[in-house]
Amino acid sequence: MKTVLRTVAIGLTLALAVLSGTTAVSAQAGLLDAADESQDFPFPGADTIALHDGSDQYISYGASAHGRNVPYAVSGSGNVVGTSPVIAGDAMPAGGGAWVEDGSGIWTPGAWYQVKDGVGRYYLFYTATHRNDNGRKCIGVARSQNPFGPFNPESTPIVCPDKGDRWALDADVTQGPEGAICGATVSGPRAWSRRCR
Repeated sequence: MKTVLRTVAIGLTLALAVLSGTTAVSAQAGLLDAADESQDFPFPGADTIALHDGSDQYISYGASAHGRNVPYAVSGSGNVVGTSPVIAGDAMPAGGGAWVEDGSGIWTPGAWYQVKDGVGRYYLFYTATHRNDNGRKCIGVARSQNPFGPFNPESTPIVCPDKGDRWALDADVTQGPEGAICGATVSGPRAWSRRCR
């Protein structure tokens, strides 16, 4: 069973930071202080799913922080998801792909795992700044057979609003009726969009 947890408060804080023009990338590098409980979750905008590697653990992918594009942490066991203050690596060390503006951070990755034709793949749906587009935020997708990456991004975004100066933010993916894959995003200041296929 796919377990997905959304850290809403952290995600909203990150979205407000993005809208106010601040960057999600921190200059701080290295490990955090494990004794400081405020750092139990070392990166914002995270999504957590079960690892499908037989370890019975979970992986959390976060927004750009601590010198990493998509930092991740591994935690928990069995029915206990838990958290970890240790950033284990960068799932997308090469960044968000050809469509992403140089220096753009990656925001609010939404994680998904699917088996197709007998092959299991991990997907990250993420927000980044579109190249040469007045700061417009769009949603891309990257995939990997390894949950730790590197994830390979598509060369073009999958959602990029073309009305006015709207942005696409906060991709969330789930399984809908009859096995359809559904994705929801925020587009602009008030609109939600949802697609199933």
